[in-house]
Amino acid sequence: MQKRSSKSEMAISVDITRTFPSLEFFKYGRSGYLQLSRVLKAVSLVFPKIGYCQGMNFFSAIILLILSNEEVGQVCKRDRRHFGWWWRC
Repeated sequence: MQKRSSKSEMAISVDITRTFPSLEFFKYGRSGYLQLSRVLKAVSLVFPKIGYCQGMNFFSAIILLILSNEEVGQVCKRDRRHFGWWWRC
């Protein structure tokens, strides 16, 4: 998933910098920035008809803030039909 490119990458990179800018976790180069970038890119690749839409960054960021990577993985394993895109990140 990492190597595939998405038509939405430019919009994603612009919106990530606007996602909770006061939180260090989402500053450029930090783990939250990188995780959020991977998640949004995965969504845009798995659902090409939808791609990336503004607002997805905040939804995904909140999930990243609440759940650890391990917890996200457990949720995705339980219900891959709905959250399979996240598991591919």
